[in-house]
Amino acid sequence: DIRSMTFNKLIEMSAKKEEDGSEDKGVIKVAVQGLEFLLKAIGDESTLYSQIVEINSCANSSTDNREPIVIFIPGIEGMFTVIEPLAAKIFGKNFCLQIPYDVRFANVDELTTYLMTCVENKLEDQKDFILVSYSFGTLLAVNICHHLEKKGLTGKIVLIDGSPNMMRKLCEEKFPVDDEIKL
Repeated sequence: DIRSMTFNKLIEMSAKKEEDGSEDKGVIKVAVQGLEFLLKAIGDESTLYSQIVEINSCANSSTDNREPIVIFIPGIEGMFTVIEPLAAKIFGKNFCLQIPYDVRFANVDELTTYLMTCVENKLEDQKDFILVSYSFGTLLAVNICHHLEKKGLTGKIVLIDGSPNMMRKLCEEKFPVDDEIKL
C-alpha cells in the first residue's frame, strides 16, 4: 500500500531487492530517485513558509553595494531550490519569491497581488528592477512587471520556458505597443 510507504521502507525494499537480485530493482531505483528530486524541490522547513528568500549570487555583497536587486520567480513548484543553481551564477542581490502552498488563490491576479507586497518591500528605494522567471512564474512576472511599471519603476524581465505563444498574447495585452520590435 503506497500510503503506508516511508523512506526507510523504500530503502529496506531497495536493499532487499538488490540482495535477492530481483527483477524489480529498476522500479525501486526510479522511485527513490523521484523522491530525492521531490525532496530537493521542496527544500528545508526553515524556508518553507517564507514568501521571499535571499539566495546566493556570484556577487560579494560585503564589498559591492552597486549590485542590482534580482527577483526570481519559480515555476508551479513554487520553491527557491529549483532556481538556486541559476541564481548562483547571476551578479546581483538575489531573492526568490515562493508561491505559498497553504494559501489558495482564485486566479493569477490574486496571487500577483499577494506577492506584490514582498516585491515592493525589496525594491523600496529602487527605481529599476530585474525579474527572472521560469515556466509558470513567467505569467506572474509579466503581471508583477505591469504593476511595478504602473508605479513608475523601470524594469527588465527574463522569461524562461514560459509557453511563448501564450506569453506573447499576454504581453500584447499588458504592454500595448505599435512597434513589433519593441514587443
